[in-house]
Amino acid sequence: MLTHLHFDHCGGGTVFNEKQEIVPAFPRATYWLSRAQWDNYRKPILYEAASFFQENIEPVFEAGQLRLIESEQPLCENVTLKLYDGHTPGQIVLFFENEGEKIVFPADVVPTSAHLPLGWLSAYDNNAALAMEEKKRFLDEAKAQNTTLIFFHDAYTKMMKNCFR
Repeated sequence: MLTHLHFDHCGGGTVFNEKQEIVPAFPRATYWLSRAQWDNYRKPILYEAASFFQENIEPVFEAGQLRLIESEQPLCENVTLKLYDGHTPGQIVLFFENEGEKIVFPADVVPTSAHLPLGWLSAYDNNAALAMEEKKRFLDEAKAQNTTLIFFHDAYTKMMKNCFR
C-alpha cells in the first residue's frame, strides 16, 4: 500500500537486485495508489517535487504492478481505502475493522499524536486550508467510530486508543 509517493512513505517498495538494478521489492505484489497521487507525481508542484524519488516508483510502474484507485473502495474484507487531500492529492488512509474494533492508519493526515488538535498542521502540507478541512472530515469520522489510530511519524506514541474521549 502506497499511502502517497513522498520518499518517506514509499521508499521500501523497491530494492537493488543482484545486477544492481532497481526492481520492485515484492515481485508478485500489487502496489495500490490513488490516481490523484499518481497524476500529482507525474506533474508535481514545485513545493512538492523534491519529495518524489523516481527510483521508488518507476520500477513498480514499469513492472505493471501499480494499481490506481479513483475513489474510496474496499481493499479486502475488513479493510477500506479512503482518499484525503491537503497534505498531498489523493493520500490513501487505511481503515481496518476486526470483531467490532476499528483501527485507522491515517498516514500524514494526522502524522503524530501531537497533530490530533485540528489546528495543528504539518509544514509539509501542500494546501493548509484543504488539509485542515480534510483532517476535520477524518477526525469526525474517526471519533464517531471510536477508532484506534496508528501514527506513522510519532517517535513516542505509535498507537492511541480512546483518543477522542
